[in-house]
Amino acid sequence: METSNNVSSGGSGGGGGQPSPDLAVFVQDLLEQMQTRFSEMGDSITGKMDDMGRRMDELESSTCRLWHGALLVLQSVFILLILVNL
Repeated sequence: METSNNVSSGGSGGGGGQPSPDLAVFVQDLLEQMQTRFSEMGDSITGKMDDMGRRMDELESSTCRLWHGALLVLQSVFILLILVNL
């Protein structure tokens, strides 16, 4: 019973005026730290997603160039086969 009285008086600021402001400052600092970390993590995730998007664009471009090159080779082979058979 005594513990609940201390918690309620400390929480309301009525009994021991000193612990309540210290707790409020502690909680405020903790919330600010969490907000900063959350913001940093969000920025990091956004940066990594942007980087991944650029890499995917580069991969798509490389794949298209490879396919284009392969099609040119096939076209050349078919032309040679046609010329050889004439």
